[in-house]
Amino acid sequence: MDQSLSNNDVKILNYLLENDLRNYNRMSRETGIPASTIYDRVRAMRKKGIVRRLIPELDLEKLGYRVFAALEIEVNSMRDVDSLKDKYVNNAGIAGLFKMSGNYDLLALALVRSPGELEELINSLLKEPEVKDVHGNLGIHTYKFSQNPGAVRQG
Repeated sequence: MDQSLSNNDVKILNYLLENDLRNYNRMSRETGIPASTIYDRVRAMRKKGIVRRLIPELDLEKLGYRVFAALEIEVNSMRDVDSLKDKYVNNAGIAGLFKMSGNYDLLALALVRSPGELEELINSLLKEPEVKDVHGNLGIHTYKFSQNPGAVRQG
């Protein structure tokens, strides 16, 4: 953890993990930090890159994204990982893309509207010359899906 985070920074970050930043005065009441301090600290954390964006939390299922799968991708050579990453990192059906160590080289977290869309994504991966094989695991029920770590702590 970055040692330059103050107690107020930690309070603000933890508030933002659970709430949006609609109103500095409301956040001030709930955290006990003056609204002007919140404004200044959020601006400073954005400048440092700690807070990259303040975005809404969407109910993806209500928007029609009902199929989640973890696709384990094996490439022909580790040199192919970057090439494949460049092709798929901005693919709308891929919510996360990770270089892995272990049995597979890349892990793609797919979030799509239908089994047909998932099949199209898998088939497009299998057509890539860099791809040796793709194995998938289909999500049955989502208990938690977030990029946030939970609580931010100092130290």
